[in-house]
Formats: sequence, structure tokens, C-alpha cells
Amino acid sequence: MFVDLMGKTRIKLALHVCSTRTSGKESPDSLAKTYIDRGYDAIALTDKWLYSKEDEIEGLKIISGCEYSTGSLEDGFDAYHIVGIGMTSDPEIPSAWQNMKKTAQSKAVEIVNMIKKSNGFAFVAYPAHNRNNADRLLDIGEFDGIEIYNSETEYGDADGGYAGELVDRLSLYGKETVLLASDGVNCYDGEEYRCAIMVEATDMDTKYILRALRQGKFYSTEGPEIHLERIGADKVRVICSPASKITFFAGVDGSGVKVIRGENLLEADYSIKDGERFVRAEVMDENGLMAWSNVIRFDELYR
Repeated sequence: MFVDLMGKTRIKLALHVCSTRTSGKESPDSLAKTYIDRGYDAIALTDKWLYSKEDEIEGLKIISGCEYSTGSLEDGFDAYHIVGIGMTSDPEIPSAWQNMKKTAQSKAVEIVNMIKKSNGFAFVAYPAHNRNNADRLLDIGEFDGIEIYNSETEYGDADGGYAGELVDRLSLYGKETVLLASDGVNCYDGEEYRCAIMVEATDMDTKYILRALRQGKFYSTEGPEIHLERIGADKVRVICSPASKITFFAGVDGSGVKVIRGENLLEADYSIKDGERFVRAEVMDENGLMAWSNVIRFDELYR
């Protein structure tokens, strides 16, 4: 745990981690040691189609988890990856659903529902890599979150890890979801151990962690701090660790974007314009490391 710039206690999490139990290249014991060395307070083991129950390894809290996939881009079908964490029991999603093609979307809906019935938190993984469409994602159920960034597919696909335009379109359509940055930790081509979820919490109990995640009380980062808060009826403010760029997003296709560049930037404000219903922010430090906020909505101004 650490105390952030705002005086709030936060815990450091990795929520999308695969081990040698499936597609990863390190054992659970080895992963635990590495994450402890890097200051993480807990991780979720999310091996593909292999449920990991809550546990403790080498003194590191292990949050229950699993990653499920259905569909196939290679064969011309929609593809979805859904990660479930914090389940109190195995959702018992049939292994026969793995990579089912013609029914990919309907199976994704059922996977989300089964994770949530097991009291879990369900999020969409690899959305940029899978070229997920906002309209189609709206139909796969009440997923809790989506990866705005995944370092594994960024490195493996040459710029295939960032899903900013997709999450902005979902926000424009009114979808309330939180934004996570994850690693996947499969390839070990430079993507490993880059991203963290910094959750506002003082209690390591999983139910409190999931509550904070659902409420958006966290930011995602490769290193910098970012805090986005509403400071008026139509204004937000970013407060951050020293940054070289602060970017606000309040629209899609390049509209509603404000970029501030400089040295040792510590804060910036954004006032929404007519018709803008949401704002989120990103910061970059002098080393090119990124941090991502969640979305603040302004729908009440246009009801």
C-alpha cells in the first residue's frame, strides 16, 4: 500500500496474469516473487479456461480469476476475451464454448452473466487486438470494465494494445464501464510487469477491492499518478505526478480532445463544450510512461 498525491491509501494490483498452468512462461510461485519485488499488493491469476481460486503465494494475495475466449478473427468471426476476477466459486463455464465461432457473441453474453452470478467482476480484454466493435460490445451484457490498454498486444501487434477510440465511443453511447490497463503476461517480449491498477482502499478483502473497482475508485498506470476529479458543473481537473503531456478526451474521432505539453506538468483543467457528455484523461511522463483515468459523465446536463 502507499499514500498518493491526494493523501489516499492505494493498493497496487495486476488483474490479468497468466502462468505456466496455461499460456504463461512463469510459474505461479515465480510470478508471485516477481510481483512482490515490484511492489504489488495482489494479483489475479487468470489462466485461460482454468479457474484459479483465491489463495496466497509467497505472501502475495491471489485474487480468483480466469480468462475465457470465444470467436475467431482468423476465420472471419467476432472474437471476445472476457476476464473474470474475484469470483467466490468457479463459474463452471463449459470448456466446449472455447473459441466457438458462430455463437461467439451469445456465448460472451453468457460468460459475463455466469461470472457475475459467481459474484465476480467481468471485463473485456484485448478489445483493440480483437477489433471489437462498440455496437456489438453493447450487446454482450453488463460487463464491468474494459481494457483501454493491454501491453501484451501493444508489443505483440505493433500498436494493437490501445483502445481509446473504442472506449470513447462506448462512453458516447452511454455505456458505464471502468477502464483498466493490463499486461496479460504471456509473451515476455517487453510487455511484462508494465501496468498496474491503483485502487483506493485500505482493506485487502476481495469484496472491498471489487467494490472500489466497480465504483471506479482507481487509476491505471505504467508509472505516473493521475487523478481526475469534477470541480464544477462543467469542469474537471487532472492532478498528476510530473508529466510531459496531459490529454483530455471528450468525444470521438478526434473531436473533444485537448492536449497540454510541457515540463513537470502537475495539473490541468478542462471545461466541457456543448453536447459533450463525458471526459477522461491520460498523462505521459518524460520517459513515455502512461497513466489512464476513468470516465466522468455529464449526462445530467443534457436531460
